[in-house]
Amino acid sequence: MAEHIVKRSEDWLDWRLDLMRWLEPDEAITGVVATAFPSDLIIPEIGFTDTDVVLWMAGGKDHMRHSVRLTVTTSRDKIKIFRFVVLTIGQEPLFIFVSVETDGVQIGRLAIPETETDPIGPIIVADPAVVNFGMIELGTQSAPLSLTLANRGDINAPVRALKVTGDFAFTSEPLLLLRPGTSFPVHLTFSPVSEGVRTGKLFLLTGDDETLLVARLVGEAIVTATPPVLSVGDAVIEDVDLVRPALSVGPAIIETIDVEDGSSITLVAFRTDFGNVPVGSRSLSFTGRLIKGGDRPLHYENLQVTPPFYFDAAEGLPPTSGTLELAGNSVGFSLYFQPETEGVATGTLSVTSDADIVNADRVQLTGTGGGISRLKIAFNQFARVDNGFRVRLKSVNWFGAEGTNYTPHGTWARGFRAIIDQIRAFGFNTIRLPFSGDFTASGRTPPATAIDFDLNPEFIGKNALEILDIILDYCAEKGLYVVLDHHRRQAGVGADGAPTGSFYSEADWLAAWGVMATRYANHPAIAGADLHNEPHDLTWDAWARLAETCGNHILSIAPDWLIFVEGVGNIDDDYYWWGGQLKGVATRPIQLNVANKVAYSPHEYGQSVGSQPWLAYDGQTLPANWPLNLYSVWRDHWGFIFEDNIAPIWIGEFGGHYGLDGSGNLTKPHAQYERQWTEELVKYLNADFNGDGTDARGPTNPGMSFAYWSFNPNSGDTGGLVQDDWQTPQTPKLELIAPLLTGGDGNGGGGTPDPSPADILNIGAASGQNHFRLQVGKTGETEVTYIEQSVLSGGYEEAPYFTVIDNQAVQFQVRLDAPRTGGSQYARSELRETTASGGDMGFNPFSGTHVLSGKSRITHLPPSKPEVVVAQLHNGDRDRVAIRTQLISGKTMLLCRVNGTSSGLPRFDEDYAIGTEFEWMIRIENGAVSVFYGDMNTPLFESDALQSTGSDSWYFKAGAYAQSNESTDDGDEYVAVELRDLASSHA
Repeated sequence: MAEHIVKRSEDWLDWRLDLMRWLEPDEAITGVVATAFPSDLIIPEIGFTDTDVVLWMAGGKDHMRHSVRLTVTTSRDKIKIFRFVVLTIGQEPLFIFVSVETDGVQIGRLAIPETETDPIGPIIVADPAVVNFGMIELGTQSAPLSLTLANRGDINAPVRALKVTGDFAFTSEPLLLLRPGTSFPVHLTFSPVSEGVRTGKLFLLTGDDETLLVARLVGEAIVTATPPVLSVGDAVIEDVDLVRPALSVGPAIIETIDVEDGSSITLVAFRTDFGNVPVGSRSLSFTGRLIKGGDRPLHYENLQVTPPFYFDAAEGLPPTSGTLELAGNSVGFSLYFQPETEGVATGTLSVTSDADIVNADRVQLTGTGGGISRLKIAFNQFARVDNGFRVRLKSVNWFGAEGTNYTPHGTWARGFRAIIDQIRAFGFNTIRLPFSGDFTASGRTPPATAIDFDLNPEFIGKNALEILDIILDYCAEKGLYVVLDHHRRQAGVGADGAPTGSFYSEADWLAAWGVMATRYANHPAIAGADLHNEPHDLTWDAWARLAETCGNHILSIAPDWLIFVEGVGNIDDDYYWWGGQLKGVATRPIQLNVANKVAYSPHEYGQSVGSQPWLAYDGQTLPANWPLNLYSVWRDHWGFIFEDNIAPIWIGEFGGHYGLDGSGNLTKPHAQYERQWTEELVKYLNADFNGDGTDARGPTNPGMSFAYWSFNPNSGDTGGLVQDDWQTPQTPKLELIAPLLTGGDGNGGGGTPDPSPADILNIGAASGQNHFRLQVGKTGETEVTYIEQSVLSGGYEEAPYFTVIDNQAVQFQVRLDAPRTGGSQYARSELRETTASGGDMGFNPFSGTHVLSGKSRITHLPPSKPEVVVAQLHNGDRDRVAIRTQLISGKTMLLCRVNGTSSGLPRFDEDYAIGTEFEWMIRIENGAVSVFYGDMNTPLFESDALQSTGSDSWYFKAGAYAQSNESTDDGDEYVAVELRDLASSHA
């Protein structure tokens, strides 16, 4: 806060300070202390309300500058410190001018001759004369900054209007006349519409139609998340918690320090929590910047960061010291996190300068070494819950616990830690671990021959589940996920065709999963449940019903798990590998009570496992177009699920001998053709969908996930990744699958970033996706921009108009002065429904059922007319059903209009609070309208009065359609709406 006051020495002055903008909504002033220096300025009385302070001031010497410090305590146990300057002028006709530039205070004195002269006229002074907003994220709005306009002359100054240019906006109280010695505040905000340094000007229009430039405005827009900032410079406020937490992570102003020399320095880190990164790996790099404010050149030193956080040399190391000459000059850098040990790590980014500072600037950094995160599903990919990075489950099968050993094989030859260490060293991040229903029985104990207890002393005296506890704990320590696979009903060998049988009921199956889910619901290593191995005896419909029952049962106990559903063996006489036939998903997908929990897990094999007409074998005629014929086979049976963005694919089993026996010798048949089969499958899993060698993986697509069969060398079908000694690698096999093992760990070292807007809103051409194009009015353009569905689904994102927020919603934002579509007087950033192929949509609402639903959060509205449409059913040139805000009786009401009116209809919210998320649905069934709000099972109201405009063009819209323009609000005002869980359907 930078304020100054001028008073006559012989006068009393009562001054009101409005602190509302520095208080939280439920925070109130509880105490005030004021001190003045020099002490000849007297403050005899102080009054305050919840949000205001009034000071009574008297005395003060002639043309004397007094510093006043105001200490305010609040109901949130905070201390807020404000500083301002009082200039006192005695009988002698002396005037003092105070001009606070960006930083610091400069005082100039104008002496008026003692002889009587003509009036000097009005003198309008802005304090500060330059307002610097620093750096904020593109598409957001800054916190308000204030300046004071004062009349330092001796004649009244008529004020007709204020005007601001650039990406800036202002609010102020109405004022017609600025008398000598009086002032009024102007509150400014910065809302950048493009990246880089942005400038503007504040003008005052006088009653004589004179336009005066009174202040210059500057800010810089960056494309990143809002950072925590530590600012050292001309302090506006110190906001200090009485009880500080031990570690502050996330956006926060740590402390703000006074500077008296007209300069400031600000240290910014755009990511302070680097999330979980495996020990020895490095995170993605995130940028930061050191910014100078004020006019005086400023020298800085000791720009440094402490391990395990580092400046990224690949992006250019910043100078550790230097001089910044001009306001806005900055030094950029990039930071990354590379943990050396497991657990939480902290570091400090810091700098010192020659400003008058109490402490060096510093930003606290944190990250976790060796950690793994819960997983979620983002359309056809897996993603970490903690940071949104995409994860490819690079898995290997370690079997044995499904048999009568009741523990994974190989522990008779090696220590379990050595096996897990080798799996990790090969590049895998997940283990598929089979078990049987018998395994879950209480007290089940492995036979003595299954384990070498000298190599595995931890297993002594442990039953099967206790041994599994130990294995899972070590997997978590090594950063490995585990997918539990119900491989068989009873302990044994091979696939039993269905999860239920004569001696093992559906209840037994659910009970077995109940044991596992209850025991491991919160275990960090568990990614999820593979419901049953290769249910090839079942029809798809029968298996789908069982899968839904079991999946819902597991999620009721372990809600953070993912559910993996395998295929069957035959659909409509199209026989495929056991577990690989997933054609049924196209018409009968698995639908659980919790959305976004299902991944599909086909099994895919080559020549070692059996004979198939699409494979090539030694001594036989090659299939037509071998090996490119394989792509259509994979696509038809399971690949469409990934290609059409329905759900993730995790190949639960694939592998082969490739001619190698258990000693690594080339003795088995079909080696050449099986290698070709694997080479093409690797391409397909890497998103080369036609075999032309183009790896289509990108920032949100690390490819399909997989589980190689197997690590064990004792698989009769395929052998393993190690030889019969359980230790020597089968190097040719590892070389074949090497392209699958790079990247995709979700830790920054090959992890991929957050989803695009189309990912969030499920926009695309595939069945089951939402079909929309974007209509957006961009600032500075002359016409509305149309972004077609194909471009949206390709990852289009442009801040602030259409951009992802917090990895879970899409922001729609548009300024009121932006271009408009034909026939409309308002601007929009809005989705318009299309056909699957991207053409104009036109359905008949009087026949069939048509639904649009979503969750919206309105984050900004214009002040004078706070109205926006977030969803609508449109017909011709009019909305027929519209969910929107509307200003009624001075309140911003959230409501729904039908046929252009809300009369007689219940309202969603009589006084909508900005930032409140609400769930809605518009359902049209044979012309009858049902509108849902909050409760998606019971409509808020129903109406059979839907009226056509005479047009056959009916379609849904969603996003942000402003209902104000320059006639009611400033043109640089805007509307902003966040949208998620969008779904449209027609039946």
